[in-house]
Amino acid sequence: MSSSAYRPLDPEGLETNETTIKLLYAGTGSTGDASLGPGKSYILIKEDVLALVANQDNAISVSQDVGVTLTGPISLSAMPDQITIGGGYWKINPLVLSGLPSTTATPIPWVIPTTPKLTKGSTELFSAISLLTSFSNIGS
Repeated sequence: MSSSAYRPLDPEGLETNETTIKLLYAGTGSTGDASLGPGKSYILIKEDVLALVANQDNAISVSQDVGVTLTGPISLSAMPDQITIGGGYWKINPLVLSGLPSTTATPIPWVIPTTPKLTKGSTELFSAISLLTSFSNIGS
């Protein structure tokens, strides 16, 4: 096991005494036989590990013991105000992103509470129902 991500150097030589290991990789060797040479990308699925490996320096692995491991440079295709934390219950405070300085007298929190998209729909539905029933004379 590597120090940064689970990426076996010889996936073909893994022990198979457990559940069947799934291995998917791109390309063939120079002889036309399928081979997993150095630098080739592959996806490895085991009972306790999932590894998506681009090369020896870039990998994503998910394991039951270590959790999620990202190796290599990371690029996010979202603006900072679109990033949510904790299942969508927290997001980065837009005031922090504006560059306003924080002082001891007026601290600016880094994250602010928000409503996750999954629960936001039910909240809006309940408020719409309560608005409609407030104008209704049904039951009175």
